[in-house]
Amino acid sequence: MLAMIIMSTEITEKDLIKKKYSIISRYYELLGKRLKEKLEKLLEEKHISYITVKFRVKDFDSLFHKVKKLGSEDPFNRINDICGLRIICYYHSDLYKISKLIQDEFKKLILEFDTKLPSTEMEMVKFGYRSWHYLLKFNDEWIKDIAYKGRYIFRAEIQIRTTIMDAWGFVEHQLAYKKEIPISDRMKRRFGRISALLEMVDEQFDQLREEKERYLNSRTFKSHVDFREQELNFENFKNFLDSFFPYRTSSINDSQELYLGITESDVNMKDLVNHSKRAKEILPVLEEDTRKTFLAQNKLPPEQEKLLKMGPFRLDQVGALRVILLIFHDGFWESQRKQLDDHDWYVLFILKWRKKLRG
Repeated sequence: MLAMIIMSTEITEKDLIKKKYSIISRYYELLGKRLKEKLEKLLEEKHISYITVKFRVKDFDSLFHKVKKLGSEDPFNRINDICGLRIICYYHSDLYKISKLIQDEFKKLILEFDTKLPSTEMEMVKFGYRSWHYLLKFNDEWIKDIAYKGRYIFRAEIQIRTTIMDAWGFVEHQLAYKKEIPISDRMKRRFGRISALLEMVDEQFDQLREEKERYLNSRTFKSHVDFREQELNFENFKNFLDSFFPYRTSSINDSQELYLGITESDVNMKDLVNHSKRAKEILPVLEEDTRKTFLAQNKLPPEQEKLLKMGPFRLDQVGALRVILLIFHDGFWESQRKQLDDHDWYVLFILKWRKKLRG
């Protein structure tokens, strides 16, 4: 009799949770779809290559399994990944670009940021599960769009992975992760070795892309197209950016803004070509010093500072050319300086390099 009473109580509790889930999950479907569309639009606008953006709402059986682990008290406000999105990209260096995009666009919504890397040797078995995770809390604007009237707090988890990380995550999930059977030390070591090899593959892909870019850049600077003889108009200017600074992020709006500044500064196509060639070898040094100077002069939230310190730092097309012109072209520098604060870190950075490179 007691067993029947306990079973009856569990069924009632499960039914209540399922009833609430059937309501909440519909709103999560709407939020997940809107967030997916927003992310795809941002990635395309920033010209960041990616394989897919997908989302899912946790199914009821999976959710209830987690409820039993956490306890049934307010489960929907204790589980953060009821709505989950995953962005899969080609290269490890693109993780930084996508992460910056998320921080710039959703900074008011971010609750947590974690790279999900193992912190101890004991986590060796999960070493391969290398995703970058953001936890977002939807604000009133998003809730208003789905016509939700209650007081529930909606959250979503965004994962960013390379295709290698995603493949490993799937295989590891099947072999070891969330399994009740203990994993032997020998298997843990094998997991660790395989994961390390895959990490090297990710690094090699990035290095191959960089090598290809350097090769194309070297050919581009010897291009048969002589931009110096071309008229300075926006079409030629955009072609120049794509030719001299390929595989860097581009933006039509930023390009138009810089183009207007150039046309007001007595800069011609010959200047653009000559100064860009002059700065070709020094540009990586300028980029690294840009990062260091920015970090030294600005107080950032810990997660943003951590992200900015990780990996290589590359300016976009417009940013690279703007730095070059500010340093090497006096007319452009004088026209732009009127719009800049003399005490701003960027002005101090440019002044330092003008002195170093111009004497």
